[in-house]
Amino acid sequence: MEEDLQSRPPREDYFEWALRAFYIAYITFEWLTLLWRLIPAHVYVSLIVLSWGIVASLQAVVTSYPLLIALRVLLGIGEAGFTGVPFYLSFFFKRRELAFRTALFISGMFLELELDFYLTALSVWHLITPPFTPRLPHTTS
Repeated sequence: MEEDLQSRPPREDYFEWALRAFYIAYITFEWLTLLWRLIPAHVYVSLIVLSWGIVASLQAVVTSYPLLIALRVLLGIGEAGFTGVPFYLSFFFKRRELAFRTALFISGMFLELELDFYLTALSVWHLITPPFTPRLPHTTS
């Protein structure tokens, strides 16, 4: 990564800034949680997920550290909107139900990771094994 993304002039702290940029933007744009009250959820969730997915995907084709740092800032802004999910759930559930519903939401991440693991293993298995393996006839000689 150091060789692929090194810009001119080379700097030692580019990688550290790529890590810091995300958290600085994330903390700075934490107020995006309040937009859950103003923007309809179907629009806001779509914008957050779409922007997060595009920016996360663009990091794969980045060619320099300054561009990576800029994308990390945008990713931090997009990620800051997700922190409003418990706030959004509070619109529908009573206070005594909210902790359980939030726990269900957060535990869904672990279930998704497990499902992702099995789907990845299945797709790799299909890449390794040919889809149509011919069956050889049994000979009795």
